[in-house]
Order: sequence, then structure tokens, then C-alpha cells
Amino acid sequence: MRAARIVRYGEPVEFEFADVPAPTPHAGEVLVHVDAVGVNFHDLNVAGNVYGQNVSLPHVLGSEVVGRLEDGTRVAGLTTEGGGFAEQVAVRRQDVFGLDTEVTDLQALTMTIQGNTAWHALHTIARLRAGETVLVLGGAGGVGMLAIQLARIAGAGQIIATATTNAKRGLVTELGADCAIDSRSDALAAEIAEATGGRGVDVVVDNIGGAAFDASVEVARPLARLVSIGKASGRSPTPFDPRAMSRRNLIVSGMYLGTFPDLLRESMAELTKLCADGRLRIFDGGRYAFADAAAAVNALRTRTQPGKLVVDVASR
Repeated sequence: MRAARIVRYGEPVEFEFADVPAPTPHAGEVLVHVDAVGVNFHDLNVAGNVYGQNVSLPHVLGSEVVGRLEDGTRVAGLTTEGGGFAEQVAVRRQDVFGLDTEVTDLQALTMTIQGNTAWHALHTIARLRAGETVLVLGGAGGVGMLAIQLARIAGAGQIIATATTNAKRGLVTELGADCAIDSRSDALAAEIAEATGGRGVDVVVDNIGGAAFDASVEVARPLARLVSIGKASGRSPTPFDPRAMSRRNLIVSGMYLGTFPDLLRESMAELTKLCADGRLRIFDGGRYAFADAAAAVNALRTRTQPGKLVVDVASR
């Protein structure tokens, strides 16, 4: 089969295309013939060795695919160890989700990681209740746009989102945010507090990290739940003493989809139904031929338009 592999760390990401042996599924795995693969920041981070994992090179990126099983069943798959930028990939059976005919590749790939992340951040970890105030840091990102919409569907009382530009702040408002704030503001905590009338926020979905997360801690009301799903800022929050959280009984959590194998099937079914019903707005960030896979991954770092980037593996 044909695979696109990184052979060195660093930016820009470069792929080497090679004919390699097709994977042999182990017990509990199925073989997926890949039609398309979604592009995520995780791909950039692995290629740049941001996590310090030093994955063995050459390595095939790609954490989510749409394709078909040997019997022709159309599926989406979560490939936790990569492998999606190839014509075939072995996926754990529990991470393969059947797709109805009305669900597009774009919708399925948007839901597999970003949709499930937003869903479980709000519902499984934060346990969002109707009427609560939700703060989405990085509201114009892939997870952020979905978190805003899902919070609105769940009956959040107020939704505040941060974004870096006027255009992005306009977008998050269109998606359902009641208030959009410049995430780069030096007075971020004060502006969030003002937007809530001094009440504070109940739930935080944070994809920025750094000073933005620090600000969210300042405005978190008693019993608030703060979920860290990434650090697009490239910076970690200021280290905090857990005892400082106890004064307001705050709950701070990280998140990793790989720990939700028994829950993803239910959330994926709900998310794809919301897509099919037109209740979730999905953005097409661009489609690339397999030969242009590196351009797709590198575009994620520099692009200004929102939306899911998709590589059509079935095309050469």
C-alpha cells in the first residue's frame, strides 16, 4: 500500500511517499481501507516532537479516518497511534464507528476527534447543566466552534468565547456565543467577569492554555469545572497549588479521548445525528489530494479561515 511518512522532526512537515506492507490487524482490530483522513494539530505536534515522545521514524501521521471495512461497511475510525495517512490502517474495533449514508466525510472527520472532544469536555467531564455559564477559550478553533454549539444545544444560560480577531469574534457570536472577547487582552479576566455581571463562570473549555487559563481560574465561581484540552498558545498555565483550588472547590481536569472507548460510540452517534439534522454547523477548511498531504498539514499552522482540513487518500 501507499503511505505518507515523516522521516525527520521539524517544520515545515515533509512527507516521504513509500510503498509499504499493508498492516495486519491484531486481535480486536479491523482493517480500514482509507478514503480520507482529517488533519489535526496533533499531527503538527508529533511531527515537531512537541510531546517529546520521539516516535520511531519513519512514522505515519493521521489520527482519524473515513473508509470502508473489508465487507464494504463505511466507517469512521480513531487511530490513536497514527497511521491515517495511508491507504490502509488497522484500527481497534472499539474505535470504529459505522456511518449512515447521509453523513459526509467532512462531517464524520470533524466529529471523530473535535466533536467527541467538545462533547465529552462539556458532558462527561464538566457535566454541564442547563442554565450554567460556559467559557470557551479558543472559540474559533475546531473544538471551540463545536463546544459553543453543543453548549447552546444543551441549554447553557450564557456562553462566552474568546478569539483573536474581529472576524473570528463575529463567527463565534454567529455560532451561539453571547459575548466574544479578544483572547489576547491584558485584562482578560476582568472582561470575562464584566460579561458575567461579576457572577463568574461554571464551566471552562480551554484550548489555549497559558495566561488564558490563568484568567479562567480567576473568574471561576465556586464548584466550577475547568477542562484543559490543549494549549494553542504554546504555553502552559502558571503552576498552581491545589490547595488554592479548595477555597472555591474548583475542579480542574485534563482530557484524552483514548480513555473513553466505551463512551465514544454513543457520543459519535449523537454527534453525527446532529450533523445530519443540520443542528451543527460544520466548516470545510479545504480538501487536498493525497500527493499534497504535506501542504494540508502545514496549512493548519498558517491558515486564517476556519474549518476542517481533509486529505483524500483515495486520490493520488
